[in-house]
Amino acid sequence: MRAARLGLLVASALACAHVSPDTSAPSDFWQALALQPVQTTGPVVLRGHVTLVSFFATWCFPCIALVPRLMQLQEAHAREGLQVVGIGMDLEGGAVLEPFVEHYALNFPVFYPSPEMRLGKSAFGAIPELPLTVVLGRRGELLTAYGGMLEVGGLEKLIQQALKAK
Repeated sequence: MRAARLGLLVASALACAHVSPDTSAPSDFWQALALQPVQTTGPVVLRGHVTLVSFFATWCFPCIALVPRLMQLQEAHAREGLQVVGIGMDLEGGAVLEPFVEHYALNFPVFYPSPEMRLGKSAFGAIPELPLTVVLGRRGELLTAYGGMLEVGGLEKLIQQALKAK
């Protein structure tokens, strides 16, 4: 029930925020959320991509355990159109996120949350637990949202199906 409510909240907010009529600004979703990258890795193109958003914290053991799997998914499916994105929810911000990104040599972009996101007043709504994973289809539609550890086989199947859909 809680996952269904979270899914509806995220779906309604993200469906509007993720897809923008302005096709000249591929990172408009993140700009609209006022997110800043932890490290500049170039523009993040989401339009037309399957997007996996992982909310995490460096103190969260399940979040850290998920990092290698997220990196594997990005590596395995980037050419097919998957973009993994992390949002580091640590209150200490760059003091802990920058060393974390460097240490793990993440192959996906990580962003700081905006103050509005921390207060639950963004397109994502309140983040009730960590890790929180949201998967969006190529048109920005919510495919799944769940908190806690992921069932990797089911996630892989969902991503493969989403990547095949045009």
